[in-house]
Amino acid sequence: MQTDTSDPDITDEDRDHDYLGVVLQTIPFLRNHYAHGTSALDDKSLSALRLASEIINQIFPRLPEFQSGSGAAFGVATITAA
Repeated sequence: MQTDTSDPDITDEDRDHDYLGVVLQTIPFLRNHYAHGTSALDDKSLSALRLASEIINQIFPRLPEFQSGSGAAFGVATITAA
């Protein structure tokens, strides 16, 4: 297998693409797709949920009054392995 290591040419069309908009539209779909059950659940599902939990917790940090308690701000919890 050969890999192209040359630098890609970034065009104006690339710069005009709404990458953030795509992410914002895609994340809710993916979350709902996996959270509500699917035949696509596999051995990587827990890793995906942990990653989603980390992203959400970085976007919405815990409030100081919740850090020592059992609840999490905004209802977001940390996912740990059983």
